Amino acid sequence: MVDRPNSIDTYIGGESQTDGLEVSWLFPTDIYLNATFGAYNKLGAENDRMDNTVSRRLSEFTYLGRLNTYLDIADNHSVELGVTSAFTPRRVVADVTDTVTTKNNTWRSLNGADLTYRYQPARGGLYNGFLWGTEIMQNKEQRFDPVTLRPTGRQTAYAGYTYIQLKAGLRWRPGAMLDLTEDQDNPHKLTRTAEAFVQYDVTEFQALRLAYSYAASNTSDPVNHTLMLQWTAVIGHHVHGFDMRSL
Repeated sequence: MVDRPNSIDTYIGGESQTDGLEVSWLFPTDIYLNATFGAYNKLGAENDRMDNTVSRRLSEFTYLGRLNTYLDIADNHSVELGVTSAFTPRRVVADVTDTVTTKNNTWRSLNGADLTYRYQPARGGLYNGFLWGTEIMQNKEQRFDPVTLRPTGRQTAYAGYTYIQLKAGLRWRPGAMLDLTEDQDNPHKLTRTAEAFVQYDVTEFQALRLAYSYAASNTSDPVNHTLMLQWTAVIGHHVHGFDMRSL
């Protein structure tokens, strides 16, 4: 898609940028099963809960665990499944007098589950196929008033998105996405985003994506209509890994 789903922008905080240490372990089993563990300064490039330039204790870092697997369920069908949990034990904030204080019960947990299904026919699969992906997230944390920085209570909110994409011949890749995002401060406020998009592969190294997005909430916020055009070009030698493949 041209833009990130609203649920990722809201719950992750933009790109999944992290500074820290991460290790992975591949289980010695007949099926693909991989575990990832990480300790990071924070999760999310636009996540303003923490500042990458300020030193802090290890209890204020974010710790992540992920388990994912890949299964061939038939000659033409495969699925990828994953569960992830990110936990921040403590947050330190400055109150209105600029006195740095540690609030009690300020931990945050962000949990998610994801599923990707691919249909890739053994005959003719180079130009035909179907992709369906979905992800659900739960955010649970002590929220703070952005002005006074006083705690406003613990909130649990949910978000997620689902999308489909077709491989329709040599160059065309149409698709659609639906995103539902609860507000982290007020879970009763729900934003719905629907998007239709089409990708045209000009060459192996160039692609054009045209997308229309409709976003509306169950409050009096205005409805947003967005039209987007993206051009992607690759210059020079590059390699597509297993996790970077697409239709």
